[in-house]
Amino acid sequence: MSLKGKAGMLKFDPRLVKVLAVVCVSTAVAGELLQNFKVGYILGGTPRSIEIVGLIAAVVASCVMYFPPLWLHFGNIHKRHRERTAPK
Repeated sequence: MSLKGKAGMLKFDPRLVKVLAVVCVSTAVAGELLQNFKVGYILGGTPRSIEIVGLIAAVVASCVMYFPPLWLHFGNIHKRHRERTAPK
């Protein structure tokens, strides 16, 4: 399968974007985890305590970030179903 299209340009493949997004996010998470271990070592924390705090932070962030998109979603639905009059 050739990636070249007309005029030698590369064709856009949505699967490639998905793979690159996963690679980007996993790299960012790994870098953040290494920074947490470094700071934990400097402050005298153990790897176990760093992992426990990271797990708690992930759960709390997931719970907190659930509500703004939900609020925006329901706000959009209710706004769309209201009857509006045409401007005069």
